[in-house]
Amino acid sequence: CFQDLKDSRLVEETFTIDEVSDML
Repeated sequence: CFQDLKDSRLVEETFTIDEVSDML
């Protein structure tokens, strides 16, 4: 699921790498 989010540009704009790391 996260791979799809990573590929999505919209998600990249809304979520930063740090935020994604916290979610994981």
